[in-house]
Amino acid sequence: MLDEPFGSGMDEDRLRGRIDRRLVIVVLLLLLSLLLLIVGTMGARWTLSSVVEDDSRQLREALLMDRAKTIERFLDEQKRALDLLARQYTLEEIGRQEVLEQVFDGLTDVQRDCVVDLGVVDGAGRHLAYVGDHDLLGRNYADAAWFGLVMKNRTYISDVFMGIRQQPHCIVAVRQGDGRDAWILRATIDSATLEELVRGEASEQGPEVFLIDRTGRLQTPTRDGAVLEPSGVEMAPHGRIHHRLVAAGGTSVQQSTAWVHDGQWLLVVQQDERDVQAPVRRAAIWDDALLLMAVLIILLTLVLSTRRWTSPAFGTSGGPPAVTPEKRHSLQMACLADVSAGLAHQINKPLAIISAEQTNV
Repeated sequence: MLDEPFGSGMDEDRLRGRIDRRLVIVVLLLLLSLLLLIVGTMGARWTLSSVVEDDSRQLREALLMDRAKTIERFLDEQKRALDLLARQYTLEEIGRQEVLEQVFDGLTDVQRDCVVDLGVVDGAGRHLAYVGDHDLLGRNYADAAWFGLVMKNRTYISDVFMGIRQQPHCIVAVRQGDGRDAWILRATIDSATLEELVRGEASEQGPEVFLIDRTGRLQTPTRDGAVLEPSGVEMAPHGRIHHRLVAAGGTSVQQSTAWVHDGQWLLVVQQDERDVQAPVRRAAIWDDALLLMAVLIILLTLVLSTRRWTSPAFGTSGGPPAVTPEKRHSLQMACLADVSAGLAHQINKPLAIISAEQTNV
């Protein structure tokens, strides 16, 4: 049909009908290209969102494993250091104040000041010697829960609690001897040290990392909560890393959890869903701008092609032809080729941009 020459006796209505059909085909192709562009944009956006979600989960999981190893290593070092010191002295020796002060000085040098005080407790719970900033000498811990646990298990690390000093802290204790000859070397770890270990180098804009105990109380502070306040975090199953999307503070939070120190504490890494999806929102702005540009180009192509095909050069007006029939046929074929090439270009260009964005992501 397109190759048929235009004879001098061709009826103008017939010619207009052919051109109208061609215009309909072009409009349909333009609408199809627009539909493909919209579908491609939505697919690219969904792909980007999925990739960002997977990357965020992998980041939280890696952060969990790194922080868990750091915490376990720190606690093991504290227990080994106390146990090694306790084995070097008898109760009579380390119970002397001057000896305990020397032990404390050496311990703080090695542990970088994370130990804030040190005490010796006999098998009856009496505080025989103490080095620190509080008046704890002579106190009896026989009824304290930690005392019974360390006497039973030989080593003990407590949850963060207030205690007599009314400041958040946890204790590390080791027992030497048995029965009446048993005694305990007890060190206090400042909660700020535990907080630094847990948070690490996490930024204010990145994932939030904190510890909670088995009852859900905060062992390290969060951006919105202080130590020992309820965390509001649901207890997770033991034995594996658990990922979930939860509602917190009127927003959605991506949360990953894992138990540490034999299930004593739950390590939590969480990040606001809005922060996770921020790259998707930024990419969506560019996608919408490209989509709008493509729509405008398609509309402009449609308008220009319509004007050109209905111009007097193609014999669709009532006046005399501006050119010979042969020339009119050549111009029409050239115009159709230009429009087809331009249409193909406008279809391929946005799709190529979307494909490039998917590859970059």
